[in-house]
Amino acid sequence: MKVRRIFTLMLTLVLVLAVPVFANTPESVTTTATININKVLTPSAGDVFPDVDQFQFNLVPVSYTLAETGEIVTDTEYMPTLVGGNTVNVDVTLNGDGTKKEGSSTVNLDFTGKKVGVYTYSLQEVNGGVHDVTYDDSLYYVNVYVVNQLDENGVPTGEVTISAITAWKTNNMSDEALKGLVQDSAGIVPDAEEGKVGKSTDDKPGEISYPFENDYETQADLSLTKVVKGTYASKTQLFDFDVNLVDGLPEAGTYQIEYYNADGTKADGAINENPTTITSGTSIKIKLKHGEKIVIKELPSSATYTITENQLGTYTAEYVANGNETMAPTTATGSAGLGANLTAIGKLSDNGIEDGYLSDEEIVYTNTKELTVPTGVMMSVLPFVCGIALIAGFVVVTSRKRQED
Repeated sequence: MKVRRIFTLMLTLVLVLAVPVFANTPESVTTTATININKVLTPSAGDVFPDVDQFQFNLVPVSYTLAETGEIVTDTEYMPTLVGGNTVNVDVTLNGDGTKKEGSSTVNLDFTGKKVGVYTYSLQEVNGGVHDVTYDDSLYYVNVYVVNQLDENGVPTGEVTISAITAWKTNNMSDEALKGLVQDSAGIVPDAEEGKVGKSTDDKPGEISYPFENDYETQADLSLTKVVKGTYASKTQLFDFDVNLVDGLPEAGTYQIEYYNADGTKADGAINENPTTITSGTSIKIKLKHGEKIVIKELPSSATYTITENQLGTYTAEYVANGNETMAPTTATGSAGLGANLTAIGKLSDNGIEDGYLSDEEIVYTNTKELTVPTGVMMSVLPFVCGIALIAGFVVVTSRKRQED
């Protein structure tokens, strides 16, 4: 019994002495900084996207500020970095309703064993040069606050933890602010100031997200070319068109019109007293001769058009969209008989993307005029012609007989 009692007392003593050892480890320790990069790509037309599914970002070490001295160290070799370099790739895919491309990528930086202080990184999107994509030029500064782990008595354990991460846009906090922060009370994050746009939450002090938003403003030109052919066609004849377009934007835009002469040279301004601009939702009249062309510039991919040629009674007509007389049409064709109006209707986004560009819409209207012989006329005149011939023959024969007599 005595031995058992002594053993129980010794076990109790060991447990009591062990409590401070377990207490040396804080309840919540975070040594990994988790940085989420979120990307959203929104097109001007909901159904047209560029041929790109990945965007790049640079997360670059800038400096760290030591808590002990307030010294700002620009030698970044001691700072945690990404494996394989400073580049982060973010893949994007269509969202559920197909109106945006979205994606995210997570970067983890391990601060285990690092010095107490504030670690600063820059984060910025790389301009990939994709046509008509407006890249997000936001420059963020990522500040990771590394502090001592403390035991229950507020004594450092010899290990570190991350107390917070902040996001500053365009300009980071001043060097003096960084020095003051780490010297006064390492890990205390400054209150909201000009330039500071974000902070990790208290329940997840080692995690923060950065938004990057890109727009895809697809644009293309719409051209209309006049061609006449046939043995009786006139190259100086003016043909009338009614042109209407709707750009599909919240506010109606006005678009410039370029003109080209029959020899292919660009005209200095309008020709044939035509207008020089067209406004979404407003119909204009255009007059063109053989070989002349108009180009409506930089329309959004959401634009739809209606072009009607008001035909002359002696011409037939046909049109080819995205083609010409020697090329097979890719999207639309149409034809009309003598004197019948001919209308072409289309949407620029239907042309799709090629090499990162929205294809231009090219429409060629061709009118043909040939000599025609009305076959019904000969049948109606033939009896009279034959009658006249018989009468003439009778007169000739009668005249000869009289002369013989």
